[in-house]
Amino acid sequence: MSGEVEGTTIARIIGGFVRRIGTLAWLAVALVAALAIATTSWQLGANAVPAALAAESGLSEFRQMPLGRLLSSDETATLDSLRQQITQARDDLEPAQRLARWAERFSPAVSWLPMARREVTAWTSQSARVQKDLSAASELLDSSSQLLDVYSQAQASLVSAGTGASVGLLKNQVLELEASFAASREAVSDASDKGRAFSIGFYAPPVRDIMRVLDELEGEMLTASRVGEQVAALLGGLVEVAGGVQPLIGQFTNGAESEVGSFESFKATLAKLNEDAISTKRQARDVATLLGETGQAEGILAQLDALDQMLDVLMAVSSAAVSSLDALGPVADLSNGSDIGLLAGSEGLIDIFTSFAERGDEIDKAIKGLDDAQDTLDKLASGESGAAIVGRLGDLNSLVGQLKDGLKLMSAIAPLGRELLGFDGIKTYLVLGQSADELRGTGGFVSSVWLVTFENGGLAGIRYQDAVRVDDWDRLMLYPLAPPGLEEHMNAWVWLLRDVSWDPDFPTTARSAEDLFRLGQRQQVDGVIAINQWTLLRLIEALGDIPSPDGDEPITARNLLSTLEQGTDQYGRAYMDLALQGVLEGLSGAISMPGLIRLSSALRQTLQEKDMLVFLNDPALQSVMSEFGWDGSVRQESSDYLYVVDSNIGWSKADRNIQRDVSYVVDLGRGSRPRVSLTLGYSNRSGPGSSGCEPQWLNRGTNYNQLKNACYWNFLRVYIPQEARLLSSTPLPLPEYSVSVEIGKGVPGQETGGISSSHNKMVLSGLDVVGAGERSEISFVYDLPTSVVRREGDNLTYELLIQKQPGVRQRAVSVEIMLPEGYGLASSSMPPTRIGGSRVGFDINLTQDITLTVEFSKDTNGSG
Repeated sequence: MSGEVEGTTIARIIGGFVRRIGTLAWLAVALVAALAIATTSWQLGANAVPAALAAESGLSEFRQMPLGRLLSSDETATLDSLRQQITQARDDLEPAQRLARWAERFSPAVSWLPMARREVTAWTSQSARVQKDLSAASELLDSSSQLLDVYSQAQASLVSAGTGASVGLLKNQVLELEASFAASREAVSDASDKGRAFSIGFYAPPVRDIMRVLDELEGEMLTASRVGEQVAALLGGLVEVAGGVQPLIGQFTNGAESEVGSFESFKATLAKLNEDAISTKRQARDVATLLGETGQAEGILAQLDALDQMLDVLMAVSSAAVSSLDALGPVADLSNGSDIGLLAGSEGLIDIFTSFAERGDEIDKAIKGLDDAQDTLDKLASGESGAAIVGRLGDLNSLVGQLKDGLKLMSAIAPLGRELLGFDGIKTYLVLGQSADELRGTGGFVSSVWLVTFENGGLAGIRYQDAVRVDDWDRLMLYPLAPPGLEEHMNAWVWLLRDVSWDPDFPTTARSAEDLFRLGQRQQVDGVIAINQWTLLRLIEALGDIPSPDGDEPITARNLLSTLEQGTDQYGRAYMDLALQGVLEGLSGAISMPGLIRLSSALRQTLQEKDMLVFLNDPALQSVMSEFGWDGSVRQESSDYLYVVDSNIGWSKADRNIQRDVSYVVDLGRGSRPRVSLTLGYSNRSGPGSSGCEPQWLNRGTNYNQLKNACYWNFLRVYIPQEARLLSSTPLPLPEYSVSVEIGKGVPGQETGGISSSHNKMVLSGLDVVGAGERSEISFVYDLPTSVVRREGDNLTYELLIQKQPGVRQRAVSVEIMLPEGYGLASSSMPPTRIGGSRVGFDINLTQDITLTVEFSKDTNGSG
């Protein structure tokens, strides 16, 4: 970054000056020579001066030293070292200074010898000149040190909210810096003028060379001062930009909406931010030009280019925010203290959707700018741009990410808004509240059910029901049989709504939920939406906080999970409804543009991460959900495929304590059918004192904490390509005290592993039990169909789709690809973390569906 590098540039110049000053011990001897001229003869002085120049050889080494050598130095250590050198130089020159002062006082005594007096005066001026240069060097050093500090704080303020000094304080520091560098420049100019005194001794070749070097050093110090002034001015521009960025970042990262104010003032703030960014870009280019002209641009241009890219990011942010404000124009009162809320019919979301739909091209352009901005930030953070930005980019990344995600969701949903919210009638949706701590195929055991009704574009009503009571127990003979795995391992002889999320394909689950709800409540719905506690967490992060149902401290993102656990212990499953009502209350009030974007971003993230799933009966609407991958379906691409699905069948809530990992090794070099070695790892982090594993139906506690810390009974399913061929797998014997044995479905020790087909995939399944504090690994080896590798001439393309299970926050996945003989890696859709020999590795934190595409090409060198 320019400020940081310029500090070290100035330090280099000062360092060179100090090192050269160290060689100027000749001043003392030269003064002796002047006295010799005055008291004896010129010949004695002529002999003494050359003898004083023994240190001159050290100058040539410095003159040959590249200026870029100090760019990688530790700035603090460099500046401290230079301060010591300046102090030492002053001490070394003090005898010469005393001699110069004595000679000047003595010179009237030799006034009868004009040449001697002139020589004394000239050498005395040189002594004063060096003293002034040292003082200017010390001032430059202090300014450089302060410049680095101010830059560090300005940079922090540029990328994060509430970091470092206030913008007002930084502005004052920048003004002081500009004045300080200007004073240093004037001091060096004055010293240079004093060094113009005439002396015959200066014409001696060795002395003349050193005087020339001294002139050059002063020229470099003048350049350093001018550069310091320019960089200080550039920092002033950065501070102005930071003044506009901080409120904007605060709006999106911590909801500090009062800092911006009304719709119009927010827009004016964004316009000024854009103007300041343009002006600062111009200043950065001026600094680059100056450095180029002085020949000191080595290693610095990349830093200035990084600054230029940072400003491009901020301009993209301000442009996208302005586009969002323009789209909100018809409902500006939402951000101006109105009582109108998002769910207020045609004056709320409907008008917002309509406005966003009408500005589709403008919104798409803003999204493209934010996509580019995100790429730029990634390069800056990694150093790929040639200069890693030192400092925290987290808040700025969050700002760009939230704007981008929010606009993408609004852009996708806006054309559907009227139909989704029943603008011309009534729409009713069944909402399934799933517990991800008791994991099932599409997210978790269904503990809560809501019926949400929209009419004329507004929320008409929401009705909560306990999932246990939603079924009609007098008509159970009409209910379907439970799925085989659920029946065998949990003795579910009939399929009830609370267990509806067994199948990992959400459209299948949603249709079953509609049928079961119609049986239990005799009511049709227009679609099904599944949420879990992670959905609520995202929404509360966006809203800031919601009132506590029991009047205690507000519920925030930090205390949500513990509050839900305590509330469930005290009030039962209905506490989830009370929390959701708080979220709806937050949505019913006025909301600002940043608040709307934060909310939209949170919804998109929860959709991308499969913590919210949507199925709509309208085929046109559902096709959009499917297109964006928000329908939770088992996807049907022709690539290699992996979908690991876990289901908690131990009557516990231990899933939050389960750490999951996957090792996926695929050998593409063994003939026509690639071979996979798949290992699933499960580590149970439940604490000491957790309940035991058997019997499976053991009552594992009376409160949430006890239910979380428990043995983990997992019915696992692995979905792989239909044409795969299983070769071997880890034995998974049935425990003696399992439900299956108890009800006579199985016998102790029998193999639970099986192969079946579902959703056009091969399914590998089995029962695994992991005690508290234990780890389990299950391995499979199978051959893939040949179609997973595409060949085009001498190029091969392999693609792997890994689906993320709803309710599982993350799963660590390691993918290792063994290359075919004679091939090398050409490209990949994500950067590899390991490359060695014939293997390429990727480490993935699976928080959403991932498609890994890898291309290989023939190694023309034959090395493979």
